[in-house]
Amino acid sequence: MVVYELTFILARRRRFPDRPAIERYLRGILAAPGVQVDARATLLAALSRWATHGVGFADAWLLASA
Repeated sequence: MVVYELTFILARRRRFPDRPAIERYLRGILAAPGVQVDARATLLAALSRWATHGVGFADAWLLASA
């Protein structure tokens, strides 16, 4: 849920020129020590699909989860 919200908010910020830039930023956060993630592989796959295929994050999550 938090990553979904971040993709939504960060996409509207001028600091990030495109989705791949947001993906790199979020991967850095997710790789930080102490960050706990349920279904990490699924989340990273969804994030990658969101960044490269132009789909919404919820749709990317459903595709990665299938």
